[in-house]
Amino acid sequence: IEEAVRASEEKYRRILETANEGIVIGTLDGKIAFLNQKWADMLGYDKEELVGRLGLDFMDADQKSLVLDTRQRLRMGQQLNREFKFRRKDGSALWTLCSSSLFQDGEGQATGYLAMHADITDRKMAEQAQLQSEARFRLLSETAGALLASPDPQREISELCFQVMEHL
Repeated sequence: IEEAVRASEEKYRRILETANEGIVIGTLDGKIAFLNQKWADMLGYDKEELVGRLGLDFMDADQKSLVLDTRQRLRMGQQLNREFKFRRKDGSALWTLCSSSLFQDGEGQATGYLAMHADITDRKMAEQAQLQSEARFRLLSETAGALLASPDPQREISELCFQVMEHL
């Protein structure tokens, strides 16, 4: 029986450590109780630096209400997929798509939360770049149309300069 338990634990460890997602088990009050190496790597920390700390310590302040809402919904039995923004150790942004659920012990009592984080930073950066590009294109299009249609181009150029400076 002991050998079967050891083998089972080894399989479990291999799955956790080879997963392409960051896996975290947090306590009910939001402290990190367990994480795989992938999650530590994604945040740029050693595992030891993360265990026992609040997950919110690694997030932008504007994420707190979303996290608290997520916890509340998990307690009501929902499983959720949400995007979160974290700060890596080097200060750069890490965006994740987080699949989370309530974590329970053998008796079915809630002990915390299980979260699996997929890195979507590249996608979020591409979305932001696209939005900026669309804003520039819209500004150029509106400006060109206004200049071509205006009886007073000098006034339009002054307005254009104001809009460009505001955009920049």
